[in-house]
Amino acid sequence: MDGKRSGERSPMDRLFERDPAIRVLSVVLAVLLWFLGTNQQNPVVQRTLTIRLTHAPVAGGLVLMELQPQLVAVTVQGRQSAIAVLGEADLVASVDLSATPGGHHQVPVNIELRHRAIGLVGYSPKQADVVIDIVERRAVSVDIRLAGHPNPDYTADRLRLSSATVQVSGPQSAVQLVNRVTGVVDVEGATRTVVQRVRLRPEDFAGREVRETTVEPVEIEVTVPLRALPPSKTVPVRPTLTGAPELGFRVAEVNALPPVITIRAPAAVLGRIEAVATAPMNLAGRSGSFTERVAVVLPQGVVWHSQSQVDIAVSIREDVLPVTFTGIPVRLQQLAAGYRWQLEPTQIDVRVEGRRDLVNNLSAGMIRTYVDARDAEGR
Repeated sequence: MDGKRSGERSPMDRLFERDPAIRVLSVVLAVLLWFLGTNQQNPVVQRTLTIRLTHAPVAGGLVLMELQPQLVAVTVQGRQSAIAVLGEADLVASVDLSATPGGHHQVPVNIELRHRAIGLVGYSPKQADVVIDIVERRAVSVDIRLAGHPNPDYTADRLRLSSATVQVSGPQSAVQLVNRVTGVVDVEGATRTVVQRVRLRPEDFAGREVRETTVEPVEIEVTVPLRALPPSKTVPVRPTLTGAPELGFRVAEVNALPPVITIRAPAAVLGRIEAVATAPMNLAGRSGSFTERVAVVLPQGVVWHSQSQVDIAVSIREDVLPVTFTGIPVRLQQLAAGYRWQLEPTQIDVRVEGRRDLVNNLSAGMIRTYVDARDAEGR
C-alpha cells in the first residue's frame, strides 16, 4: 500500500535536525519579515505639539507677576499609531519656581513624557522669563463719594461707614501705587436716610483702578443721613457801591450775575429778608466798564444759600450834559466898504452838549457868534 508511514519524518525535518544554523537563520528571517511588515503598516513618525507652560507654586510671601512664554513647542517621535492618539495630557512643560526668589529670572523649562511609546526629539524655548514680586498688605482709608443730589429740601449729614479702613493686598509694586480706596453712593432725589452696600475700588493718585490688588472686605455698608432744610426763598442781589468814578464819568448801569439767589432760614427770619447785599465795590477813579466778583453778605439767621459770590457788571460812560445859552449877540465880520448893513436877528440861543465837568465851566461870555459878510452883496 502506497503512502507515508506513520512517524516517518520529511527530508526538510531531517535537515533542520542535522544543521542548527538553518534553524537560527529561519527564526531571524521570520523576525525580519515581521519587522518589515510592521514598519510598513505602522512606521516611526515625528510630531510637534504646542502645549501650555505650567509652573510650580512660588514660595510663601511671593507672587508670580509674569511668565513668558506661555506656550512651548515640543517635538516627539514614535509609532504612527501612538503619535496619532497623542494629546496635551501626555506632555507636560513646566518650570519649578518653588525656590526662586523675588525679581526677574530665567529658569529652565522641563518636559515630562507621560506616554511610554514616544520619545522626546526636542523643544523650544529651553528657558522662560519670570518676574516674581513680594506680597504686601496694608491698611488704606475708605473715601466715599456721593453721586447726584438729594431732594432740594434735604441735605446730607456726616456719612457712617461699617469700616473706615480696609486691607489692600497684592504684589508690592502694585500695592504701593494705591492712594485710596473709593466707593460711590447714589443719593439722587433722596428724601430719607440712604443705606447702601458699596463695592470698593483701589485707585492710584490719578484715579485709575489698580487691578492687581485685592481689597478686603470688597464691600462695606454706607449710611447717608439726610436732614430736612429750613424753608427757602429767592431774593434779588443788590450790589453795594462806594466811591465815585473819575470826573466826567458816571455809572450808567449795574447788574448782578446771577441777579437772584436762593436762601434758607427759619420762617420768622425769612419773612424779614427782601434782598441780600454784596460786599462793597469801590468805583473811585474808574473811567471804563468792568466786571468784578464779590461776596454776598448774608443776613443773620440764614443757614443755607445757593450762591456765596456773584459777578457785578458795572457800565461806566461819559457824563454828558446839555446846556442852552440864551441871548448870545450875533456880530458882523468882514464888512465890504461902501455898504450899510442891517442884521436880523441880533441875538440867538446856543445849545451845547459835553462832559459835565467841561460844560459846567462854560459861560455865555465864552461863546461868540458872527456872520462873515465878506462876499455878501447889498440890496
